[in-house]
Amino acid sequence: MVENQMNKKVGIKVIVGMVLCLSFLLCGKNMWNTGMLDVYAETDATGQWEYVIWNVGDTEVDISGYNGKETVIEIPSKVDGYTVTGIEEFAFSGRRDLKSVTIPDTVTGIGTEAFSDCSGLTSITIPKNVNSFGILVFAGCNSLASIVVDEENKVFDSRD
Repeated sequence: MVENQMNKKVGIKVIVGMVLCLSFLLCGKNMWNTGMLDVYAETDATGQWEYVIWNVGDTEVDISGYNGKETVIEIPSKVDGYTVTGIEEFAFSGRRDLKSVTIPDTVTGIGTEAFSDCSGLTSITIPKNVNSFGILVFAGCNSLASIVVDEENKVFDSRD
């Protein structure tokens, strides 16, 4: 009887998963209609940067991924004419090849586990305008030896 109930729960989860996948396919690969927001995922003209537009007409975006081959990167302050103001959850997660990241002054927030498991990451530069971090942003970054926070940052400090 317990096994029967577990099988039903697994079956329901599989059906829900299939319905969600079908919904994404029918709505188009680059748009999710959440009822409150229209979220658009895009890749910039160079093919290197993935970003999220939260609402039609927005001029600001969040970086959601990196497809480039460089290991020392400087996140751009603009992609495809949009101002980059955030780094999404898990945006660089698992990129073990990254060595160094510089974040532009336009960014104000860094999402949960944005750089988690970037085991090759040795240094990161945080600009003056970053005022929020998600949790576990640098979890598993065992090689991280240098976090430099801009001296003008009013929330975070990297001295000592």
